[in-house]
Amino acid sequence: MVLSSSSSSSSSSSSSSSSSPLSSTHCYRTSSSYLGKTSVKFTPRLSPKLNKTDLKSLITTWFIHITFSSSIDLILVVVVVVVVVVVVVVVVVVVVVVEEEEEEEEEEEEEEEEEEEEEEEKEEKGGGGGGGEEEQGTGQGRKM
Repeated sequence: MVLSSSSSSSSSSSSSSSSSPLSSTHCYRTSSSYLGKTSVKFTPRLSPKLNKTDLKSLITTWFIHITFSSSIDLILVVVVVVVVVVVVVVVVVVVVVVEEEEEEEEEEEEEEEEEEEEEEEKEEKGGGGGGGEEEQGTGQGRKM
C-alpha cells in the first residue's frame, strides 16, 4: 500500500509540473553550475507566430532571466553596454561642438575677407585720385 500511495503522489506531482507556468510560456529551462553556484536560465522558444500573449511571456521570461541571474557574465555585459553608450554620447557631443566651432571660424574668416575687400575698394577709389596726382608729379619732375 505504501508503494501504491507513493506512486500516485509521484504521478500527481508530474502532472502538476506539466501545467506549470514554464510550459505555458513556451520556454526551455536550463540550469548550469559555475564555480559552485547554480544559475537558472530561461531561453524562450521561437514560435512562427507571435501574438500578444507570446510577446508578453517573452518579455516576462527575459525579465526573469535578467532579474534572477547571478552570473557575473550578465554584470559584465551591462557594464560594457553602459560604457559603450557613454563613449558614443561623448564622441557625438565632441563632434557636434567641433563642427560648430569650425562653422563659426569660417563665418569669421568670411566676414574678415569681406571687410578687407571693402577696405581695398575704398582705397582703390581714394587711391586712384592720388595715383593721378603722383603721375602729374612725376611729369613735372621730367619737365625740370
